[in-house]
Amino acid sequence: YAYTLQAATETVGNNLLISPFPGMTLKENPLKLSYRAYPVDMIYPQTCSFTTLIDVPEGYQLTNTDKSVNVDNALVQIHYEVTDDQGKVKVNGTYWFKKAVYQNHEYYDLRKHFSEIVDVFNQKIVLKRNE
Repeated sequence: YAYTLQAATETVGNNLLISPFPGMTLKENPLKLSYRAYPVDMIYPQTCSFTTLIDVPEGYQLTNTDKSVNVDNALVQIHYEVTDDQGKVKVNGTYWFKKAVYQNHEYYDLRKHFSEIVDVFNQKIVLKRNE
């Protein structure tokens, strides 16, 4: 999908809080059980990729660019990166579930990766007003 969106932002003090992928990513972990005795069938290996460009309003700047995540193992690959590029904030996020079926002994790690995706991909971008 490619689209342009103008949306209201949250304001906290001198900061603007912006959701980089509004309505596009998982909002909660679909794996709720603490233990599972049978496999998780994902039907097929799945990949989701998102890129957002945010125009930074005049007088504001990105507060931190160290929000990068890189996970690559036998179960998943997760990549998330925020960069500041001359008045625009670019947010790239990709996750890839490498298997169609995850065995029950992989459930705990898979659930942990789902939680990480939910947490990271829903982090708000913080723009601070220049003093």
